[in-house]
Amino acid sequence: MLKIKKNGKEYLPADDGISHINAYSRSNTVLGRWLSNFASTQVELEFGVFASLEALYHYLKIVRSYEVAGEVMPDEIEHALERLKGMCGRNAQTLGRTLKQTVRQSGIRTMEEPDSVFNKRFTQGMCVKFMNDEDMLDNLLDTVDSGIPILHYYVVNNDTIIHKPHYDWLVERIEDAISQCS
Repeated sequence: MLKIKKNGKEYLPADDGISHINAYSRSNTVLGRWLSNFASTQVELEFGVFASLEALYHYLKIVRSYEVAGEVMPDEIEHALERLKGMCGRNAQTLGRTLKQTVRQSGIRTMEEPDSVFNKRFTQGMCVKFMNDEDMLDNLLDTVDSGIPILHYYVVNNDTIIHKPHYDWLVERIEDAISQCS
């Protein structure tokens, strides 16, 4: 049977929306799909307008890689990042991963573990997303207030659950955004 263990409790994917909310593009719930970085939710920040948090995620990883390295970003990467801003879902993920490989091949060490600057910027984007949809934010707050946890895991072919400790990063960002913008 498929299950995920978190904080000493077991959760079944079939109970997504009952015992927990899975922040995942294939969640059983509208709220879970909305919480996914893949969701099409326009976010306007000081460094641009993003069609999704997935685009923001990859954008920030690449920008932070150049900032940390103290290197100037090449024009072709800047232009590709501008395209990335307008993407959602798998398209944003694919371009972001491709750009990350290109950056690595140029000799820049890419940021794999988000740092405090990255987390602050991403959480800011998530707050904007939340504030842009008051109905969904109310739904999220009601869910959290009722004690239903937010989890993040993948279900593959209805027979495999993928959950790794670093996936909890998204849940932590959601919790930070809730505390900052509610």
